[in-house]
Amino acid sequence: MGNTSLTNTIAFNYVVTQPLTLSIDPLGAGTISPNYNGQSLVIGKAYKVTAKAAKGFSVAGWSGGISSAASKLTFTMESGLALTANFKDTQRPTCVVTYPAAKKTVTNDVITAAGKAADNGAVAAVYYQFNTNAWTLAEGTTNWSAAGLTLNPGNNIIRAFAVDASTNISLTNSITFKH
Repeated sequence: MGNTSLTNTIAFNYVVTQPLTLSIDPLGAGTISPNYNGQSLVIGKAYKVTAKAAKGFSVAGWSGGISSAASKLTFTMESGLALTANFKDTQRPTCVVTYPAAKKTVTNDVITAAGKAADNGAVAAVYYQFNTNAWTLAEGTTNWSAAGLTLNPGNNIIRAFAVDASTNISLTNSITFKH
């Protein structure tokens, strides 16, 4: 009796973790890599994330617990950290006049012009100009119309452009036709 065993020692590190909230601004489009959203990260440890914009968007930076204008972000994890990747819509919408057709003759004295607009986000408004009248807000957005246009004898012209939710403006589309 009297024999004793060797003393065993074990070393360990106690790490505190917290989940990270990582999101994309709902008005933008893109991805975050790696996607740490909801993962428990070690408090006090440095991490890196990169925002990549979708087609028609650009990276506008990061907001939340840490702000940065860069696409790549290095941050030190802290309790309750929430980060948001922000993307800006840079693509202009498109807008076309579908009625009346260019270089055609229209026999009605009064018409409703029509057209289509599209965007990678959302079309907010379409404006049209009939002959030399003032620019006017059209009815509708992706499918738009302008009712009650009284035609002049000879050539008439309709111009239209679209504006998206990020205030990007399409090229102006023009259609000349006869009455």
